[in-house]
Amino acid sequence: MNFHGQSVPTELLAVGSELTVGLRQDTNTLWLRRELQALHVRVVRVTSLPDQVGVIADEIGAACSRSSLVILTGGLGPTEDDRTLEALAAGLGRRRRVHPQARAWLEAALPGRRRDVGQALLRQVRLPVGARPLRNRRGTAPGLLLETGRSLLVALPGVPDEMRGLWRDEVLPELATRLPAAARTRRRMVVGGLRESEVDGRVAPVCLRLGVELTILAGGGVVELHLEGEEKAMGSALQELRILLADDLVSSTGASLEETVLAAARSRGGDLAVAESCTGGRVAARLTSVPGASDVFLGSLVVYSDDMKRRFLGVPEAVLRQHGAVSGQTARAMVEGLRRRTGCRWGVAVTGIAGPHGSRRGKPVGSVWFAAAGPEGVVSSRCRLPGGRERVQDDAAGMALDLLRRSVLSGRSEA
Repeated sequence: MNFHGQSVPTELLAVGSELTVGLRQDTNTLWLRRELQALHVRVVRVTSLPDQVGVIADEIGAACSRSSLVILTGGLGPTEDDRTLEALAAGLGRRRRVHPQARAWLEAALPGRRRDVGQALLRQVRLPVGARPLRNRRGTAPGLLLETGRSLLVALPGVPDEMRGLWRDEVLPELATRLPAAARTRRRMVVGGLRESEVDGRVAPVCLRLGVELTILAGGGVVELHLEGEEKAMGSALQELRILLADDLVSSTGASLEETVLAAARSRGGDLAVAESCTGGRVAARLTSVPGASDVFLGSLVVYSDDMKRRFLGVPEAVLRQHGAVSGQTARAMVEGLRRRTGCRWGVAVTGIAGPHGSRRGKPVGSVWFAAAGPEGVVSSRCRLPGGRERVQDDAAGMALDLLRRSVLSGRSEA
């Protein structure tokens, strides 16, 4: 079956009692949602299901009755709690039989035990009648495709590596022949230095006027804009938003903040270093998560105590005594010492109170100071971040990177 029209309502079903009781996080459907977004396929429902045949069967039947594409992960293995194939047959009213091609793949995957393929392994290839097996080159449980009349059902193993391999090797080529050409397009923009409400106030009127759907996500010190619309409207929106957001726009191509910082330094022939206190290495972790970062990123000094700030960055005792470790003066001294110590062209320093304890007069939990330095000088900025300890640390790391980005791109150090 081929899909018709631009709307392909899609449901994702994640099978596994470990998901429904909270022992494991469902990373498979999150990954699949991103893959489907790239195909311009809209996911309308995501459901986690326990390893219970009746529950799975009911949900499969319901999903196939209301959606064009149903993708299921998990429960295809050889153990007693792998019940998905049984539930598929029950939910769709079909018998099961050992599929000869799937069995041949299974035997090929176990060359030393071809004569010992027992019932436990065979249950993986006892498929609902009409199902087409998908070869799993990373495990023994095949995936499958099954047309149910109005919908296409795809079942994949729950092991992430196997699921992703099957998706890329087998499912993507299949969907490419069935999905309509996309008339709508999606873009991701990244904004730094603004609160979510500020971004919404600027961006939402433009998107509303042009008929572009807008989703705003804030976290890690940046605000992401996810846009969807007709190609012409999208082009107009991007043009207006680039002008409107100006220096606050990190990327209109989907590049992350850390990718943008590294690319900017690389294109200008300079290098970077970081001095961290309250973020505990998070700034460096984000930079080094990008392949190839080593060509411009020298490293990070995590100086958590006052003594470390003095010994490794040369922060004067008088500054620490008069202004405290959490201050603009200390942040400036940290980044100046960082440049002396590493010889970097651009640097950034961050110091603050992540909480939940440590507040002091005039410096509540969430108070963070930043300083960026380059050939043109040093500037510091301050903010108070909401949330718990981890959120403060993550947002502070992003804000430090954004200050560094502005310093590199503009040729000056500005918040």
